[in-house]
Amino acid sequence: MTGLLFLGLFVVFVRILIVVSKWLTCRLKWSPAAVFFTRLAIVIGAFPLMLADEMIGAIQYEYLCKRYGISSADLSKAKGKKVMVNWTKGGLVPHTALPIREHFISLTDAQTKEILATFRAYGTSGGGWLTTYTWVGINGSSPMFINSECFYYQKEYARNQISVVE
Repeated sequence: MTGLLFLGLFVVFVRILIVVSKWLTCRLKWSPAAVFFTRLAIVIGAFPLMLADEMIGAIQYEYLCKRYGISSADLSKAKGKKVMVNWTKGGLVPHTALPIREHFISLTDAQTKEILATFRAYGTSGGGWLTTYTWVGINGSSPMFINSECFYYQKEYARNQISVVE
């Protein structure tokens, strides 16, 4: 059902692009073939351009998660221990295509208060141009291509037998 909805939205969107391309090229004094290929370039070129920030943002998010997220943390010191989780809110990561928020997390031994591991968690607070400013934003304004596994690290705690103490 969702696939049919997206297909319908895609058809409507392409139709709107065709109308816009006709409006943009209606006063051109070119040959019909040149006008046709100009319209075709507008229709074919507009859609990927509007998704470009989503794709670039997804690549940047994936890079940050792999480079600085829980998968990059050395959890060997925390393995099998009871830890306290300390959160420090960061800000927006600069120079990214999507608004990506960064949080600094440290795991501290509950008994000795020694810092056992540090890593970062990332989350998004909005999508790209297409999901934020158009009717395509069906899922709110969250990004289309980002899987937020980077923010949820309970699997890694379970895998390393880390117990979180409040």
